[in-house]
Formats: sequence, structure tokens, C-alpha cells
Amino acid sequence: MPILTFFYIFLLALIMSLLIIPPISRLAVGMGILDRPDQRKVHLDGTPRLGGIAIVLAFMLAVFTFSEIGIRERGFMTGGVIIFLVGLADDLIGLNPRQKFTGQIIASLAAMLIGGFRIDSLGNLFGTGEIVLGIFALPFTLLAIVGVTNAINLLDGLDGLAGGVSAIAAATIGILAYTTQNFHLLAMTIALLGAVLGFLRYNSYPATIFMGDAGSLFLGYCMGLFSVMLVADSWGAIGAAVPLLILAVPVIDTLYVMMKRLKQGRNPFQPDNNHIHHRFLDLGVGHTFTVIVVYTFSYVMAALAGIFHRLPNYRLLLLLLFAYMIVYLIIREFSRLVGRKRGQLIQSNQSLRDTRFFRRMVYFSHHLKVWLKYLIIAALSLTLFLPSPPATETRVICLILLSLTGALLFMTGRRENRFLLFILYFDGAFIIYQMENLGRAFTVLSIPVLVLSHGAFLLLFVLTGVKVFMRNRTGEMIGSPIDYLILFIVLSVPLLPMAFTSRYHLLTVAGKSVILFLAYKLILMRQARRNRKIIVATLAALLFIGVKGFF
Repeated sequence: MPILTFFYIFLLALIMSLLIIPPISRLAVGMGILDRPDQRKVHLDGTPRLGGIAIVLAFMLAVFTFSEIGIRERGFMTGGVIIFLVGLADDLIGLNPRQKFTGQIIASLAAMLIGGFRIDSLGNLFGTGEIVLGIFALPFTLLAIVGVTNAINLLDGLDGLAGGVSAIAAATIGILAYTTQNFHLLAMTIALLGAVLGFLRYNSYPATIFMGDAGSLFLGYCMGLFSVMLVADSWGAIGAAVPLLILAVPVIDTLYVMMKRLKQGRNPFQPDNNHIHHRFLDLGVGHTFTVIVVYTFSYVMAALAGIFHRLPNYRLLLLLLFAYMIVYLIIREFSRLVGRKRGQLIQSNQSLRDTRFFRRMVYFSHHLKVWLKYLIIAALSLTLFLPSPPATETRVICLILLSLTGALLFMTGRRENRFLLFILYFDGAFIIYQMENLGRAFTVLSIPVLVLSHGAFLLLFVLTGVKVFMRNRTGEMIGSPIDYLILFIVLSVPLLPMAFTSRYHLLTVAGKSVILFLAYKLILMRQARRNRKIIVATLAALLFIGVKGFF
């Protein structure tokens, strides 16, 4: 399957998710299918809860459109439809834990029997030799799929939490699938990633729609099947402990909560407020910060899985236990510190605003923003010196990105629209990719284009760093969980095989994309309407690349 096909899969899933959610939200409101506040929930108003429909439809449309449908895909989709219907029934009429659990078992068995999914060996998990499951292969596989399904479902307690953790896991599994040449799995992980990112546009705090059990059960089912496919189809290259690292947050959180419920003599499936996100909220660190911390923990564990996936299973298991203990202790102590000092920090920020030093910082900060803006425009203007792109696909991608950005710009009428900024991130990354791969043999006034690009982004990095520091000092720097999620995905590029990253210069592309990501955020996050030159410069660079491809 050509590499560009995976981009089409991602883009189709992303766009369809974006387009489907608004009418579904209106339908849910009209039918009164809302998630009502109660003592366990943190939202204060009734919120539509049928967002999972958009995730499932976008995922399946992207897979069926661009992927070859074999026996694996048939089994996966059959079980996916079943688990989706179970979740949808729970959203519409309500199911008790036993009915939901039965539906999960039926969906998992359908996928296993039709698609042939099973884990036959755990490898050398404890350092005593290979553990062959034999007659326990099917029960173990079933337990793994159902267990992960429940883990993701139980994690769905805050805006964007389950979706973001699933996106990080899907991206990591996709990278490992690429290393083992498992392109069928790669296509499905990319489709799910696009569908979830589109949903997160509406689900990030404060959410305007929830995925409901139809979405969370489907995401959990996908994570379970993806894990089985990653291990079973890697011919021993990926150990059974790797998915445990990738899904460490939901798995460990679920085990901890269930053990605590059993210890207290309660039903292990009875909901309560003992999950990791509830504990952080109890510390008073806030909704957004809690989600970002869980994202960070998930990314760290997923990155460890990607870096050390070739280690023996027993070493991976030790790494899992050690990393969890260290990271959990750091997060817990830091969160307690924030919880204790939160009131003092607010008071100190208020007193800082009355000082002459603060006024000078704000004055310099405004001038720094102007420098950043024109430096971004200068960096984007280097596309004027690029040659014609050799591939027709480049023109197609430019047209798609231009159309999507233009549609968002004129349909919403609000240049500060959060998803417009999200699309600009992709626009900028694509422009940088073209610059790094097309500009290596070209010069401007005898200076190589890439030297100018490196210099511009180095200066942009320094000024952005100063600006970020100043905004943190003055309490002005803000960020949403979806911004951090995109940043984590970009930072995952170094985990790709070196042969692939060096061929397309992806390490440099990723580094510059992060710098541009932060610069866009600083310039556009509050006064995008006044800084429309950045939007125009981005669109002009895309248009130039696309038009030049015709000559």
C-alpha cells in the first residue's frame, strides 16, 4: 500500500468525523439524549452523548474506502458493529453491567472466530522460558480484549480523556505496525486516529458532545484488537508486554479501582469516584491540567514501549512496573504541591500585575509578538524558492488543505476558531515537509534555502521560548489538551524506523513543526482576527506549492 494512501485514510476519517458530529449533536438534543449531571460527573449541564456514532462511521468509511478487506478486517468490523450497538443501546435505553459485559464477550468472540485473532504465546514473560498458551489461547485472548475494552470505557470520565489516551495508543501501535510491515493494522490505527482527532475538536474541555458508551466501548474494543493484532501478527518481533506499556494508564487504573472495590466488598463494575482523574480533581488541580497530566503519563509509557519494544518480555515487564512507580509518584507529589499552592499562586500573580516590572514585561511581550509574526511570514515565504513538486499527489494534498482551511475560515466567520488553528498546524507541517525535501539543492543569493530555513527556525525557537517563559511568568500562557495531544503525536516521529525518517528528513520536519506549532499558538490563540496575515501567508505558501506543480 503506498505511503500516501495512509494520509488519505487519515484525512477522510478526520473530515467525516468533523462533518458528522454537528448533525448528530442536534439530533441528540432534539431527542433528549443527554448526559445529565450527577454526583459522579463533573459537567454542570446536559450534554449530547451520541458522539461515538461519528467516530465509528468515520472509521469504517475510511477503512472500507482505502483498505483491502480481508478476513481480518471482516472479523474486526463484525465485532466492531456488535460492540457499537451494545454501547448505543446503553446510551439510548440503559443496560446493566451484566448486559454490557455479555455484549462485550459476544463482540470479541465474533471478531476472534471470524478474523482468527488469538495470542498463542506470551514469550519469555518471566525469564523462565517461553509461555505457550495452548488450549488457553482463546480464553486469554478473549480476556485481553474484554479487559482493555472495559479499561477504556471506565477511563471516559473527563472531556477528551478517553479519546486522547486512545489516540496516543493508536499512534504508537501504528508506528510499531509499520516497523513489522503490518500495513492492515497500520491502516486501521490511522483511520481511528483521524476519527478520534476530529471528535476531540468538539470533545475537548469544555465539551459540546460526549462519545457515550457507543464511542468508549468501540475505542476500547479497537485498542484490545489492535493489541492482539500487534502481538500475534508480528511473528515474535513484538512481545506481549508491549501493549501493557502502551495502555498502562487505563489498564493500571482499572486494576487499581477494581481491586479497591473488591476489597471494600462492592461490585467491581459499580461506578465510583476512585479513578485517577477523580483523584487529581480532588487535589484541586483543575479539569484541563488533569487531562494534560494523564496525556503526559500515557505518552511517556507509549514512548517507552516504542523505544524498548525489542527488549525481552521479562525486561519489558520490569520496565513497566518501574516506570509506573516512578511516574506515578512524581505526578502525585507534583499535583499535591499544585493543590496546596494554588491559592497562593493566584494571589502572587495578582500582586505581580501591580508592579513596574510586570508592565515592562507586558510592553516587551507585545513587541516580541510582532517580531514572531513577521518571522513566521518570512519562514513561510521561503516556499517561493522551491522547485515544482514532482508528484501529482502533492498538488492534491495542497488542494485538500486549502479547501478545508478556506471552508473553516468562511463557514465559521471566526478566525479564532480552535479547529481552524488545528488545521493550520497541519498546513504548516506540510509546508515544512515540502521545504525540507524540495529545497536541498536550491539557493537564494548563493545561500542554500535550507540554511535560511534553519536560521529562521532557530531564531523562531529562541523568540518563542522567551515568549513562552514570559507568558508563564505573567499567568497568560494557556493551552488545551488537544494542543498537547497534537504536540505528543509530532514528538513521536523519532520513534519511527530510522530508514523511513532519514529518507523523508522527518526528524528535521518534526522539530521545525513543533517550533511552528508553538509560534502559531502564541500568535493566534487569542487575537487571530488581528493576526490574519499569518493565515494569509500560510494559505499563500500552500497555494504556491500547489500551483507551481502544474508548471
